[in-house]
Amino acid sequence: MTWNKLLLKWGVLAFGFWLLSIYGFDEAEGAEWKLFEATPTGNIYYYDSTNIKHFPNGIVWVWARIIETTGFSEEKLKELKDPKIAKEAIKEAQEKSTGEWKDLFEIHCPAGIVRILSATSYDTRGNIREDDEIPSEWVNISPNSVTNYLTKIVCP
Repeated sequence: MTWNKLLLKWGVLAFGFWLLSIYGFDEAEGAEWKLFEATPTGNIYYYDSTNIKHFPNGIVWVWARIIETTGFSEEKLKELKDPKIAKEAIKEAQEKSTGEWKDLFEIHCPAGIVRILSATSYDTRGNIREDDEIPSEWVNISPNSVTNYLTKIVCP
């Protein structure tokens, strides 16, 4: 291989890394997803424990991943909440997945309000079904809601 061809290959590789550094990666993809809730309707909720951003005014940004499935029995819900057997129950539930969402939540901890900054829905093959980057309206966080459980985890 000639010196020029070798330089060209390294140049292309360096250019690719430069593009990645400019455009970056989807933060949610480098996530460490932790289970925080599962509902009888069949949704499994995770939050990204590695990319939580706390701002000085009590605002928190956190990614959530919602796996949609066909529903759970009370027994399966108990299994999902037991760390010793949850992995198998989660695997079984994900095999029945009908799709998933990745949402960026903005939570105003002192005020007890939340909005969604970004929401992307995927089909079972990982193709985007819907993508919304317009912030939603602020809403109150209801007691005993999934968002309330998330707030208890991420708010100081």
